[in-house]
Amino acid sequence: MNEEILLKTEKLMDDSVKLFINKINKINIYCISPSLIKNLKIKYCNKVMLLHTISSIIVENNNTILIDVFDKKLLPSIKKAIRNSKLELNQSYINNKIRISNPILTNERRHNILKIINNESEIARISIRNIRHNSLNKIKSSNKKNKSFNKDEFNLLNNKIQEITNFWIKKINNQYLIKEKEILNNN
Repeated sequence: MNEEILLKTEKLMDDSVKLFINKINKINIYCISPSLIKNLKIKYCNKVMLLHTISSIIVENNNTILIDVFDKKLLPSIKKAIRNSKLELNQSYINNKIRISNPILTNERRHNILKIINNESEIARISIRNIRHNSLNKIKSSNKKNKSFNKDEFNLLNNKIQEITNFWIKKINNQYLIKEKEILNNN
């Protein structure tokens, strides 16, 4: 039972770190990607729709995306959603199409991007600690029901879970440092 909890803890932490890595890899300062905006939520007529379901998103070049909206009545709502997204993307409008481009990478923008990545890394670390907490609670409740191990065995399990936790938090920190170096060293 306890080995099962350890394996499940490891799997959940692995999934959490993979999600974190996926999120920060979407933040690319070299080029703009449709994945940045495709899931923007657009409010229109008391409905919420995703941008990629109501438009075609076309990559023109590394720094520009063109949004061709199926229903032109949605243009103001889309413009507002992009403006409110805090992605700091430049917008221009040509023939009922929205052109999105990456802004110039200034030191201020670099630091804003780092704040976003730092926030994502903190969310990932909190997730790892919550998984640890839940696993320890499962072990405690299992022991209350079955009295399957003594205090020393519980401490051993606790230490194993803490080792697993430390490993995954270190992995998050390393990924953050890699991304930070990428952003700060880009000229």
